[in-house]
Amino acid sequence: MTIQQAEEVEGEASPVPSARAAELARLSPARAALELAWPGIIEQSLSALGTAAVFAFVGQLGATATAGVGAAGNFLFLMFPVWRSLAIGTVAIVSRRMGEGRATEAADATRQSLLLGAIAGAGFGAFFVLFR
Repeated sequence: MTIQQAEEVEGEASPVPSARAAELARLSPARAALELAWPGIIEQSLSALGTAAVFAFVGQLGATATAGVGAAGNFLFLMFPVWRSLAIGTVAIVSRRMGEGRATEAADATRQSLLLGAIAGAGFGAFFVLFR
């Protein structure tokens, strides 16, 4: 018995793909990847631009100030694995729940992820303040 037949026996209809999912399925894999990735590309570009602007301003203060900003940036990079892992896990869970048609559970997962991110941010912040 297939999964779809088992769902029909249980009286549940299988989830119907959204219009966006159907639209992405019609595209080439490269084009679909670009369609999904462009917000992240813009976000990372703006982040890099912000870092460049900080160094442009601080660079006017001298080598010591520039080295200080560079050293402080390394601590920021220590948090990236935490935030990226949390984001990837959240996207996976929310995508599954939305694909299953369980929007309430997707919203709950998002809420929990935001709370966990806030707690982790406060914890990392306290650690860095304490050991600065």
